[in-house]
Amino acid sequence: MIRKTKNGHERIAPICESMKAVLIQYLYHRNRMPLKGVAEPGALLFIKADGLPFKSNAAYNWFKRTLAKCNIKHIGNHYGPRQHDLRHTAACHALMRVSDNGLDPYAGLPILCAFMGHRSLAATEQYVRLTTEMYPELAAKANPINAFIYPRTPEGYSHEN
Repeated sequence: MIRKTKNGHERIAPICESMKAVLIQYLYHRNRMPLKGVAEPGALLFIKADGLPFKSNAAYNWFKRTLAKCNIKHIGNHYGPRQHDLRHTAACHALMRVSDNGLDPYAGLPILCAFMGHRSLAATEQYVRLTTEMYPELAAKANPINAFIYPRTPEGYSHEN
């Protein structure tokens, strides 16, 4: 359950089995810390060793360290790679899984919209920047009536532009 979101409304975010295993292991160790209320319902999930919440830039600092360990150049200043790019990638992979399971990708957008915490399909449509050039197999599986959702890119345009 994600309680404090940018849009201000709670939602349930499913997780894969490997993430579940990691979280169970984390909770086991976190709950053994000698801190008052650490295991209470409603307690913060991720805390520092002193029980205080992480500062807002903690995840960003870990992200930069991970990029460095992977020899991926971090440009910064809102240029890639960004933490938010992980969200875009997850959304695209989720939509591809819908298609791979034989469903019309457009039919999966309401589910993806709820998962992403968007208030409208339009927000999700803008978020998932899929094009027929990048994912021709997705466009081929989509119902032709929904073709507008996967706009063709202008001739000569590259996603690297």
